[in-house]
Amino acid sequence: MKNELKITQRRDKDLFQKFLVFALLLFPFISWGIIDAIPGDVNKDGVIDILDVQNGINIAIGMSENIPMADVNQNNTVDILDIQILINSVLGTGGLVQALEGQFASPSGNGQQGEPPLFVALSEDGRIITSEVSPNGLFQTLLPVGTTWAFGIIENSGNGLQALPILAPTSRINSLAIPLLKLSSGIPLRLSNLNLQQSNIVLPDLRNLLGSIAEPLPDTDENGNQIPDIYEQLINEIKTKLLSFPYLQTLGINDTLINNLLQSLGTCLQPQKDTLLIPSLNRIEIDGYPEMVSPLIQCLQQMIKTSLIQLGVPEPETITNLIMSQFQTELQQQIMAWLDSLQVPELTDTNRNYIPDFIENQICNGNNCKFDMNNNGIPDFIEDNDGDGIPNYLDPDNRTEQDSDGDGIPNEQDIDANGNGILDYAENQSKE
Repeated sequence: MKNELKITQRRDKDLFQKFLVFALLLFPFISWGIIDAIPGDVNKDGVIDILDVQNGINIAIGMSENIPMADVNQNNTVDILDIQILINSVLGTGGLVQALEGQFASPSGNGQQGEPPLFVALSEDGRIITSEVSPNGLFQTLLPVGTTWAFGIIENSGNGLQALPILAPTSRINSLAIPLLKLSSGIPLRLSNLNLQQSNIVLPDLRNLLGSIAEPLPDTDENGNQIPDIYEQLINEIKTKLLSFPYLQTLGINDTLINNLLQSLGTCLQPQKDTLLIPSLNRIEIDGYPEMVSPLIQCLQQMIKTSLIQLGVPEPETITNLIMSQFQTELQQQIMAWLDSLQVPELTDTNRNYIPDFIENQICNGNNCKFDMNNNGIPDFIEDNDGDGIPNYLDPDNRTEQDSDGDGIPNEQDIDANGNGILDYAENQSKE
């Protein structure tokens, strides 16, 4: 087992050092059964490399026949945008590959003969990627986009191999699966402060993780008031609603006073602008609005308190809290309507269950989990069904006619059914 595990680790590590060659996965809206190759694999050899960039350029300038694999952004044309995505993918800086970086708060140093823990990722269509965890707990890898992944850690505790699942909480659900369905913006997905001493490893909220690697909301400010333009509509609607409250009118809060205070709103928001521009529904089920708008709520609350102080209203903090409490339900409704109007996937939640629509069907929990068919909270591929100390995906005894490589993904859904690291369509083509 020890030698087999080391050979697997070495093989995967060598593959990733050759950064010019990346085998990529299928986008979710394309069927493997009806295409010749994956998006980006223009020459259909099973990898994405500089040759695909060259072929893509020839197609873009009309020197070669157009083929679907060159249209990597799926907009029905091959142009400079597709070429840039291919280049980024080959360099490992975005596009069709997502950089992942991680660090454990308590790296294990107790493995037999100093064997490092192994970070393992399995895609829903059968690709396995591994990365050694360094002595200081660091690991990094590149994951193809357009599919969903399950993660785990395998370490030698001295009493045999131990597999730890990695869970991603979403609202009140812990998921074994993390969807990477969109082209990468080039921002690394960072998993930090993970703890190897626990029975499982819990990541930050999945909505926040995916929001952190999404394209930020537009950072434009046409009127120069230090408020991102994308928030102007929401702020105007909140202002209108506040001015309609009879109680505020009796306190002397009017349009002129609100407008004067709004001039300082941008100054209040500026230190937290990065939070405002991260598209995420994180904490919406707790606070009633997502974490990304919390700086705006805090600044509005401070603005109301300041206006009450200027008017000489006694106990301004108590009155401010009362106003915000009375205004809470309508404020939440305004925020949700505004989020819907943005038409940003990370913020769209049509059934109001606090989980973005684009990842809701990818949640892997309970009986609805392709990675955990026995429903024990551990991805099947890193378990040890026969107790021989070898994870299922490395164990020859775990292979069947229906699952040739033992990774838990049936052959008909597995793009590398024999687990040799070569995509099946390229392997079959080379045999012809």
